[in-house]
Amino acid sequence: MKAFIKIVIAFLVALVILAITVERAGIETLEIAGSIIFSYQGLLLFLLTAGICLVSILRWRNVMRVQSGKKTSLKETGKIWLTGYAADHATPVEFLGGGPIRIFLARKKLNVTYGDAIASIIVDKVVDATFFASFLVGGVFTFFMLGNELSLIYIISGILILSLVVLLLAYFYMRVLDNRSVFLWVFKRFAGKKYENSKSEKLIEEVEKKIKIFFSNKKEVVKTFFYSLTRELLRWGRVLLIIFILIGACEIEKGLAVYGLANLSMILPVPAGIGTLEAISGYAFHSFNWGFDMGTTLALVWHGVVFVVVLLGAFLGVRFAVELVPERVEDALDKIIGKRNRE
Repeated sequence: MKAFIKIVIAFLVALVILAITVERAGIETLEIAGSIIFSYQGLLLFLLTAGICLVSILRWRNVMRVQSGKKTSLKETGKIWLTGYAADHATPVEFLGGGPIRIFLARKKLNVTYGDAIASIIVDKVVDATFFASFLVGGVFTFFMLGNELSLIYIISGILILSLVVLLLAYFYMRVLDNRSVFLWVFKRFAGKKYENSKSEKLIEEVEKKIKIFFSNKKEVVKTFFYSLTRELLRWGRVLLIIFILIGACEIEKGLAVYGLANLSMILPVPAGIGTLEAISGYAFHSFNWGFDMGTTLALVWHGVVFVVVLLGAFLGVRFAVELVPERVEDALDKIIGKRNRE
């Protein structure tokens, strides 16, 4: 219940930021964004977004194949990924909320172990964060190199959050590449002796084993990194296309700067960067003399295109729920009846 309240509060904060930003940019930005989304230009953006999703699905499927030794169905893997993607956009920090859902559905629908599912999500998220952070740093650095400045609150928030991300990534890679425990030693340190040889400890051991299996296969690591690089290039390309649609021209380095700052909004504690993406994009456009209103429009178009994918993921999530809930209820009843029979 507390988690739900936090999500609701985060959404309300995001909507307030969005309302303030749109009011400053002008209500006509909503009309412009809508006209772009429902045009042939919007179709191009949807195709790019579909490409981003496909590459992401292929990356996760490849990680699971290496770790579990099973080649899962592309269709089923895609449906599960889309469901998780929708959940990602409903949580305060994008890319974090859909993991548990993907783990549960992968176990149920793809016939892999919980260890395989958890390990695949960890690797998928870590590799994704690696390239995401790289483009974020590159974009922000380019923004400064072009002679611009950021407000102090953005700088402090960005440095704190990015420093935490970089430290966690560095810790993960150093431990894995040195063939040392990533999670188990932490668990043993804080869980206490009563959890020794427990199911939790054995699950963590399995997860760590699967992660090491993946990173020991250099060919597959390079392949997964290629998927991630392709994904980020497509996301950057989508931003470049929106900029071109809005102002009729686009310099590559300025597009990278806008993309880097846009990524910054995705790690702030609001769902899917709602409001923060509009504000930061507007600020970036204003710095390049493209107009705060055009930057806000870019963010609205971005959110509009992604929202269609989120709706599809939510629809698939409802279908999974309708399919699996009766099964869970039946399992629970069987346990209750079995317990009473034993008594």
